[in-house]
Amino acid sequence: MLRSTRRSAISLATRYCSSRHRLPRIFTKRWDSTTTPTPCLGGATVWAQWKEEDATGNGNTCQRPIYGSLLLGNQHADATSNKQRQNLDTRHQPSHEQQISSPCNFLDAKIIGDETSAKRALHFLRQKDSNVLIYRGHYGNAKQLLTALKRRSPQKSNRQPTTVQEEWNLHRQRMRQEAWDTNRLLVEVNPQTCQLCHLSKAPVLPTALLQDVVIGGGPKVQQQRNDTEQQPPYLLPLREILARIGNHQWQTKGVFIPQLDNVIYPHFGVYPPTRQEYLDLLPLEYLQDTNKKIKTMDIGTGTGVLAAILLHHHPDLTVVATDMNPLAIACARENLQRLGFEARVQLVETTGNDDLFATLNEKEPMDLLVCNPPWIPISSSSSREDASSSSSSFLSWMDRAIYDVDHGMLYGFLEGAAGHLRDDTSEAWFILSDLAEHLHLRSQDELQQRITEGGLELVERRAAARKHVSSTKTKGRATINKRKLQEDALFPKVAAARAAETTYLYRLRKKKS
Repeated sequence: MLRSTRRSAISLATRYCSSRHRLPRIFTKRWDSTTTPTPCLGGATVWAQWKEEDATGNGNTCQRPIYGSLLLGNQHADATSNKQRQNLDTRHQPSHEQQISSPCNFLDAKIIGDETSAKRALHFLRQKDSNVLIYRGHYGNAKQLLTALKRRSPQKSNRQPTTVQEEWNLHRQRMRQEAWDTNRLLVEVNPQTCQLCHLSKAPVLPTALLQDVVIGGGPKVQQQRNDTEQQPPYLLPLREILARIGNHQWQTKGVFIPQLDNVIYPHFGVYPPTRQEYLDLLPLEYLQDTNKKIKTMDIGTGTGVLAAILLHHHPDLTVVATDMNPLAIACARENLQRLGFEARVQLVETTGNDDLFATLNEKEPMDLLVCNPPWIPISSSSSREDASSSSSSFLSWMDRAIYDVDHGMLYGFLEGAAGHLRDDTSEAWFILSDLAEHLHLRSQDELQQRITEGGLELVERRAAARKHVSSTKTKGRATINKRKLQEDALFPKVAAARAAETTYLYRLRKKKS
């Protein structure tokens, strides 16, 4: 009885405090996309606009640029016309901070506070895909609203999947809908201090946490930050801010790699090496059996963990490490320099799957090719009805580390590897999970056929069960496990496929003529 009374008192106190600090009355309005906004922090292509009344009753127009992963890999990006997609330069994929031009450059914004319920917030988001919410209030209440949106977001489907592939497509649809709804809950960030605005009790964020959230990157961003002119706040999804806070733990403590007897520090937007079973599969004896210089190419280097292990186990080995993600190139450069390998490695940013074998010296043969492609294939078509497909132009960098569009990276590696190996003793290694086979997205026979058509032959295939490394034991892990159990109950076939997953390393050589 005492506990119930105490909860009631706290609830009344919360309502009283929120009523004492009412926000101004807000009018949402759809603005003409031909309006030219004032330049701000690299020139965002997506803006939120709204009008609010001051104490005198005059309406003030407010504009804020939206950065982050709002329009990457979501349904709103699907609304772009085919002509707009053709105009996008897909050879230079945007980073996770960059925005893809949407049909309307201005989105309808509505400011909400602590008194807004999840039901009302979701109702506003579901009215139009161009609606966004800007939260001003208590930081803890904003996190609770985001959790409530995640819980309410997935809509019930009338379809009953009969196969594991249909169940996987439905699972992807729910994930996509949840990401699209929750990414439209925005908060304001001060570009000078990189701290959250209009959020009481918000944590003091490390200065480096949000420094790379500005479009343009590099010296351009630094030059804008050094300007004496005060820049207005910009908007960022609360979901991305929490993801950056979680990733900061990896970036601060690092991930221990037994093969290096050292740690790798993953950056935000780069897939961390938490799945380490494939590192045990590396045939390092191949490097130790020879004393000659080995020219190696690491395609899709990510954090640089594979390149670092190879360099660590052979003193005369040199690596050309490539990746299409500029964030991965910066992450790998920092890790390899810290480990003392900068003199033996060259980092090259490629432009896509059509340019996998780009090197500083073109057509130079390699003694060893290494590739860790995305493990799950998806279709390149993009539609709302088929949520299992996404266009590569609208996938975030983390998505591209998981999903291989039209098998582009895997099959591109198998098609071009033989032409870049030095001789019959040179080898090509690639790492792949059989999860796609359990989901009926790719068959083992199809993979073997691609190997044969590429002029390669299988020397050895090594297998290992999945192994995942956790950062720390957090009090929120019980909630994560509970949600995972709920998802497994909804999608039992997908859960069974994940339980049966095995990781393989394939050793290939040129076919002997």
